[in-house]
Amino acid sequence: MKNTILKSVLVSLMFISTMMSYAQSQPVSNSFDVIIKKNGDIVYGLVTEVDLQYVKYKRTDIPDGPIYTMPRTDVYAISYRNQVKDILAKSDSSFFRQSVQPPAAVAVDTAKVDTVSQEDQKESADKKVDKFFARENFSQPEIHFHLGFIRGFTKVSNIDQYTSALRFPGIGFSYDAQFKENFRMGITFGVAGFRFTQNEYDSYDSLQINRKLNETLLLLNAYAKRRFGTGRAKPYILVGIGINGSFLKSESVLAVDNNDDRMLQVRSNSRAFSLGIQARIGVDYEAQPGLMVFGDIGAGLTILQFGIGYKL
Repeated sequence: MKNTILKSVLVSLMFISTMMSYAQSQPVSNSFDVIIKKNGDIVYGLVTEVDLQYVKYKRTDIPDGPIYTMPRTDVYAISYRNQVKDILAKSDSSFFRQSVQPPAAVAVDTAKVDTVSQEDQKESADKKVDKFFARENFSQPEIHFHLGFIRGFTKVSNIDQYTSALRFPGIGFSYDAQFKENFRMGITFGVAGFRFTQNEYDSYDSLQINRKLNETLLLLNAYAKRRFGTGRAKPYILVGIGINGSFLKSESVLAVDNNDDRMLQVRSNSRAFSLGIQARIGVDYEAQPGLMVFGDIGAGLTILQFGIGYKL
């Protein structure tokens, strides 16, 4: 490898020296520049500008004429009239293959290969994602509304010490579509409200404590649903993952010997979010074309729920 590079450099230097000697031996006035092209051609002129794309010059026979341009990639070097030499191309033995034997081994730039491979892998992954979410993979969209009446989860600590009641039922909305042949994929949003109360008397301090908690639960999940059967009644299983949110308002009243003159009222708000898992089993029943009723049980915003669905 080192010998190959050394040979390339020596050949380049010999080429430049030969070209410069040849250019200087030509009967040309010192008031003009010499442009040496990669193919070995020599152009005499007055160089006016060298930028990133072109070399601009005037011809020797028409010094007051128009400005000509030449692609910079075609130029190997320029010998200016003040004897300054400017090499525009890197040393590369491929320019002089007539005088240099081809190398015995070819070096492979592994870093470049790895980069290309990573780009290919990224492009392949993007194509897989695009293919997965392609419109032709989804069909028969449906919208569902559901109600639930048994609490599914809560962020209240020591829940067993409270008496709970329903503030408003769990209300849910879902949208899904048939994915390929066997599954439906979609998203669901739900909200529910519960009330918790606790009455406690501390005989040691003669302190009566009354607590009231109002909790609002939110659910946002993405899910996959698998139906079975071909009749009107289709059992299904549903699994999903998303975010559970709890918004809690608490009010505590502390009274000494139930004396209204010695009462302390404390109010606070808090919220918490966590990873939510949805897993349910149920049955869809098509009451008439495009309209269905359903009921299921499992983990989620509520334990038990039922509702209606429409085919869009």
